[in-house]
Amino acid sequence: MPEVAFFYLYDWSKTSKPTLHTFLSITKSLARSANFFVSPDPNSFKHFNMNPTSPTLFVVKNGLGAPIVYPGIHDTSVASKKSIKSWINQNKYPLVPQLESENSEEILAFNGEVVIAIIKPDDGGSTLKELKEAAKSKEKGVFYVWLDGSKWATYVSRVYGYSEKDLPRIVITTPLVKKIFLSIDFYFITNINLF
Repeated sequence: MPEVAFFYLYDWSKTSKPTLHTFLSITKSLARSANFFVSPDPNSFKHFNMNPTSPTLFVVKNGLGAPIVYPGIHDTSVASKKSIKSWINQNKYPLVPQLESENSEEILAFNGEVVIAIIKPDDGGSTLKELKEAAKSKEKGVFYVWLDGSKWATYVSRVYGYSEKDLPRIVITTPLVKKIFLSIDFYFITNINLF
């Protein structure tokens, strides 16, 4: 199963065709950036230990225990479509995604703090594990990501002033206000208090 998967469970007898088609049209527009599974099977609700409320949209992320359920209304209105798309976009990344050229613009446009672990992947296993633990208890308005410090060595040196021998490092940034807080060493991740 992918690191992030969206599920839409429904009951044929209780979900209107226009409501189902509205959701399917949303999935088509977001299919390149998210994984979707749709099922009318009543046993699907049991599999996820959920009450059979139809329709139900939720996301399952590796590293998080319980599914995150979409709190809004599922209908054919424009407001519902916008709300569902927005919720999917907010939840489409894994707990701690890798910062890459394909997602950097969107992630670095995040309206809040972005905690970037700059690591060398060959020795970053414990660093990523620690970062994921911190992300599980994250405060609202904080996005945790990791960056391959070997692959992006020139960028890391130019923007943050670190060379590969300095890694791993944590950088906390508020991209929209162009603030960067550089760490001395990685072990400070367990003591970060952003607010």
